Amino acid sequence: MMVMPFLLAGGVEQAMTIAREEPAALDHALAAVADTLAGYARQATRGGADGLFYATNVARRDLLSPAECRRFERPWDLRVLDAVAGAPFNMLHVCGAAAHLDEFLDYPIHALSWAASESNPSLSDVRRRTGRAVVGGLPAKPLIAALTPGVIAERARAAIREMDGRGLLLGPECSINPDTPEALLHAARVG
Repeated sequence: MMVMPFLLAGGVEQAMTIAREEPAALDHALAAVADTLAGYARQATRGGADGLFYATNVARRDLLSPAECRRFERPWDLRVLDAVAGAPFNMLHVCGAAAHLDEFLDYPIHALSWAASESNPSLSDVRRRTGRAVVGGLPAKPLIAALTPGVIAERARAAIREMDGRGLLLGPECSINPDTPEALLHAARVG
């Protein structure tokens, strides 16, 4: 479902309208997208990739209901993830505030990423509930670029403390800009 807003002239609003007014048409489109992504992911892992970084940006309270996540996300996500089930490392990122994270906790992945600071569960809570590695602890764009190396280092240490040093892949809660100063990225390397 994540790519649909980018494929439609009306963006996310048009995608949501189609989901609610013409769900069969959306299913047809999502099947084509999922089959294409599954084939691509399968070939990437056969070609040497260690796994897949898979993301959704519409599984949020302001866009989809939990039932709509199960209807328009789950079958297609699982089709793609099944294509790389044998890969050593597959990760899911659920983007945004008030994400329906519970809808993804049983996905066949090795690690889960989300914005733990935006009215979403904490790193330790998701780790406890899933037993999987979690990714996070550092802010995403644009905030990360506005912080000092000292603040970044303290956030890294806080995440490590929260997780008792286990099951954490220290990283940003979402994407960062490519021009984020390297000093900030290196500040996360706490000893």
